[in-house]
Amino acid sequence: MTKITRGKFKTACDRSGGVLQVIADRLKVTRKAVYDYTGNHEWAKEYLHQSREQLVDLAESKLVQKLNEGESWATQFTLKTLGKNRGYVEKSEVAHSGQVDNHVSLTISLPDDFEDDEKKEIT
Repeated sequence: MTKITRGKFKTACDRSGGVLQVIADRLKVTRKAVYDYTGNHEWAKEYLHQSREQLVDLAESKLVQKLNEGESWATQFTLKTLGKNRGYVEKSEVAHSGQVDNHVSLTISLPDDFEDDEKKEIT
């Protein structure tokens, strides 16, 4: 199996978006090997985190681009997520009338050859 080094890890991580499978493929190791490596090396865990942050930054820049293009879905998404504190929240209302029956019944079918004494213990 290929030994993961700091240099190889950084190279594999760059432009991977922090996706473990992509990193593993570039290193020619398993996902578990990458996961274990980041668990044993704090710097690698931080480098992986930064790769994922770059991916989120890219996604945000694409969202801003679509907002600037006037895409209504982008406007709705932004308001529903980032605009929550301004009241842009989707709420679901559930109306109910009548009684709520919380009774749950359980039926157990026992084999015919099951002894009556054993049936008493179960019920």
